[in-house]
Amino acid sequence: MPYHAFAPDLDLAPYLEQISIQESTEPGVTPTTILPTGTADILFHFGDPFVALLEDGDTPEPVAYITGQRTRPRRVTATGATGIVVVSLTPWGIGALSRCSAAEFTDTTMELGLLFSPGEIRRVMDGVMQASSPLARVHLVQRFLRSAFSVEAKDALVIDATTQIYASCQHGLPLTMTALSDSLGVSKRQLDRRFTRQVGLTPKSFQRIVRFQQSLATKNKACNLSAVATDASYFDESHLIHEQKRYAGVGGTRLMQQLGSTPLASYYEQPRNMSRFYNSLYL
Repeated sequence: MPYHAFAPDLDLAPYLEQISIQESTEPGVTPTTILPTGTADILFHFGDPFVALLEDGDTPEPVAYITGQRTRPRRVTATGATGIVVVSLTPWGIGALSRCSAAEFTDTTMELGLLFSPGEIRRVMDGVMQASSPLARVHLVQRFLRSAFSVEAKDALVIDATTQIYASCQHGLPLTMTALSDSLGVSKRQLDRRFTRQVGLTPKSFQRIVRFQQSLATKNKACNLSAVATDASYFDESHLIHEQKRYAGVGGTRLMQQLGSTPLASYYEQPRNMSRFYNSLYL
């Protein structure tokens, strides 16, 4: 399966981290598990449909949609040839995309035609499907996104908060939400409200997902779970495994063995393709 990764144009960089394209003429046979990452994505399918594997039954994925913050693993499978443009947003990007609170998208997928003009989305999809190259698809998607984001909706305080949370988790340093709000000069309630509207999670929930992602940094290496727990600021090994099961459906050594075990996961875990916000996207 060919994969392509593109950095966004500079004017979109405050909202987008990466635009990637996944293509395959071979029908998918193994479901893909998408992990919580602390970020959201916009997807444009120009191949055969995908299906979401849900507890209450399988549901066809829309052609063009936004998927908000995930607080649990999400499983999908291809129904034929794969063709997807995946727009990876920054953690605060979803809050600048809509007048709605980002929390309305959490653990949800929403058709782009419900957020924007259905005719506009059809024109974008027609262009993406007919484009002759991955780069042409990226240009078409970015042209649409330039009119979709609102500069006024970007909250500098929330961006500062996410930066502090990431830094504390990456260095294994404790950070309470009271200390965070004090450092930003706002009340904890105000921080919760502004953060949830922009990111889609409370700062504490976001911190838990970032810490979980930090625990995945040892990818595919034989690891001491107690050391991993300490490095990722968990109380102990059992706390680590509990959180990994919550966000991945599997924890401990078994989870570590699954990381990077598919070509898709391996591609996105290569240093040049890795996110600056999370460690592992797929199982």
